[in-house]
Parts: sequence; structure tokens; C-alpha cells
Amino acid sequence: MTRPPDRIAGRFAFLAAMGLTLTGLGIGRDGWAADSAKGERTWNWVGDVAVGRTVEINGINGAVVAARAAGDRLEVLASITGRKTAADDVRIVAVPTADGVTICAIYPGCDSPCEHLAASPGHRKTVSDVKVEFHVNVPAGVNLVANTINGDVHVRGLTGGVRARTVNGECEIETAGRGEASTVNGSVFATIGHADASDTLAFKSVNGSVTLSLPAGLDADVEGSTVNGAIQSDFPATAAGQWHHFYTSATVEHGGAHLSASTVNGSVRLQRASGR
Repeated sequence: MTRPPDRIAGRFAFLAAMGLTLTGLGIGRDGWAADSAKGERTWNWVGDVAVGRTVEINGINGAVVAARAAGDRLEVLASITGRKTAADDVRIVAVPTADGVTICAIYPGCDSPCEHLAASPGHRKTVSDVKVEFHVNVPAGVNLVANTINGDVHVRGLTGGVRARTVNGECEIETAGRGEASTVNGSVFATIGHADASDTLAFKSVNGSVTLSLPAGLDADVEGSTVNGAIQSDFPATAAGQWHHFYTSATVEHGGAHLSASTVNGSVRLQRASGR
């Protein structure tokens, strides 16, 4: 099972051009623009985040799309669409943190601090038809945390750590670093390039398939499990099955990091990453 690339190619082509639209904003500067013809507002932010630090994106309704930046600056563009009266009430804020920066969409009725917005009960109760889609260009070596509730998460070509989460949507990550990905209603496609022996990394869905791709040379102990579905593995594995539950485990290379790929309703695929 491989991830079809053409479905979201347009979004990543947009990211490639985004640097031109954001040039000249300065360190940690944000700005607003409006397109009355499209009924859309946009918010952008450009700033410096050091290698090893983290940018966190917290959304509610809308996708998060991220790719590697061409340069060494973090670039974020948020597109806000919906009924004008409602869309005007949605704010985007950037909050510096000890570890980098957190950027989030704040809807009416949300009074939680930005840093904790994605996990707060009040955040999840927000009802709005306004969509905020984040496009993020992440510099090499910078970590990304991407959260949304109703929308896909697509992350490609990064080199830092990635942690991605949605509830209703597909979750796709690709990084040369370590990563984790989860959704409830949707599939997970994850490619990681690194994991420390002490890492415990999870890739999970409830209603959807999970595909985990690993490069040659990565030492890991991998587990796959599903309740209603099949398991496929490119790695020598032992399999045990019982009524309505299937499980497999494999030692990749010399073993080490603990990686788990799990779902309830869907298939699990453990595979060797192509070209790695």
C-alpha cells in the first residue's frame, strides 16, 4: 500500500511558491490580507526558529500542510474561509515558547491559552463553519507538532521530529527524523528516518488503515495490530491471531526503538521505505 502523491500535489506546489508571498515580513512578524473575490482572509507569519526547537500548529476546522522550507526561516500562511461575520471573529495568534513558537486558530468561545488549546475540552466544543487551513514551511532540523480536529494533516520532506494528530481526517507524515501520527476517522501514512533506542513511537487510527515505512539501517522493534482487518509486513515477523484480533511483531535490523502501528477497523502495513 503506497500513498498516492497526486491528491495533494497542488498544496505542496503552493508551499513551494509561498516564500515569495511572505518575503520581507521580518523576524517574528505577522500580517493580514483579504481577498473579497474568494471570500477569504489570509494571515502570515515569518520568523526564526533554531535547529532543534519546535513549531506547534493548533487548528480546529481545516487541514495542516507542511513541507521543508527552502531557507532557514519558518513561514506560516493561514487561509480563513467561511461566512464573513463568523470568519472575522476567528483570530490567529503566534505565541513564543521556551522551545520555539506555537501558532493557533482561536475561535469565539475559546479562552484557553494557545499552548494548551488543542487538548482543552472547551476547544473541542467549539462549533463553527469557519475553516482555517495552515500551510507551513519548516526549516531543516526544526521539529513540528501539527494538530487539528476536522481536517487532514500532510507533512512531507522534513528533517526534524514530527508529531501529527487529527480526529476526522487523514494523517500523513514524512521525515528524516523521528515521528508519530494519529487519527480517529481516517488513514495514517507515516515514513520516518530515525528513532533512538529509547523511543516509543505510535502510529494509530480507529477507523482507517495504517501504513508505516521504515528505512534500511533503522534499528527497531515493531508491532502491528488490528481488530477488523489484515496485516502485511516486509519484515520477518511472527504472527498470532485470535478471534477478531490480529497482531504481529518484528525485529528490524538489531532492534531498539519501540514502534507500534495499530487500528481497530482497517489494515496495517509495515514496509521498507522506497529509495532509502
